[in-house]
Amino acid sequence: MSKKFLSKILCAALCGTMLFTTACGGNGIGGGGTATLDFLYGGTQEILELYTSLVNEYNNTQGKEDRIKVMGMPTPGGSVNDKLTNVLPSANGPDVVIGTDEYFKGHTKNMMDLSNSFSSELIGNLYEKQEIRYHYNRENITANEEDTLYGLPSVNDPTVLYYNKDALQAAGVICISVDAENIAAFNAGTFTDYNGKKKSDYNLTIDVPAKGYFRSNNNYVFNGSDYSGSSWGKPTNGTVLVFNDRISCSWDEIEDLGMLLTKSRNSSSTTDYGYYTEWWFNYGWSVGGDC
Repeated sequence: MSKKFLSKILCAALCGTMLFTTACGGNGIGGGGTATLDFLYGGTQEILELYTSLVNEYNNTQGKEDRIKVMGMPTPGGSVNDKLTNVLPSANGPDVVIGTDEYFKGHTKNMMDLSNSFSSELIGNLYEKQEIRYHYNRENITANEEDTLYGLPSVNDPTVLYYNKDALQAAGVICISVDAENIAAFNAGTFTDYNGKKKSDYNLTIDVPAKGYFRSNNNYVFNGSDYSGSSWGKPTNGTVLVFNDRISCSWDEIEDLGMLLTKSRNSSSTTDYGYYTEWWFNYGWSVGGDC
């Protein structure tokens, strides 16, 4: 995250927006008309040092031009979620937070609506559709593009996933390969996908949205509080399941697919487990140097 990128984020935060921008309203105006902003971040010692260095560099350079002073609130280890649970409901909580995808939905009642708050230039620095995972409707428990935006990714690095097509098909998932801009033509029956097939070749009787994974009925979205996965339910009879390898999956979609392919959740699954990931640094040595 560059100083200039942080500058745009923090300026937006003072207007009521952010990475996760909270509703605490703790920022104020200091001497000389300089605004102060409380910024809570967590992680390993290395991550804390990285963000502290970034905050100091910003305050000593770009922050003077922006007339913003960032007050860093480093939180060690994995205690950020517990910290947020305690401080976000108060009037003295942080203005800006770096949290994790896993927990942010549970905190949205104390976050600000960021919809239409960021410039196209700022969003343009992200990979396409990367911010969609931070849209959420707390009442309907949905995560669609038109739902409220509560944050932006603090790290612009998507995860590349490999998938088992045979296992997906054995679970009743139709696997298509269509870019988002061609979905309308595919639904109209005029577009041939990267598998060399048209909609009719898949015997699809519904229109498919531009999503990585789609259920036509009883759609699953994590409710923001149950981390055990017990709220997940199998697709009901007659539900059409479609996986599109040309569009990034949201975390909800990945979790849904993972549950579908986990035998303890779905006894008819041909695989024992449905999702496995490794952090990038496990492969760091393959590119040489001390990553």
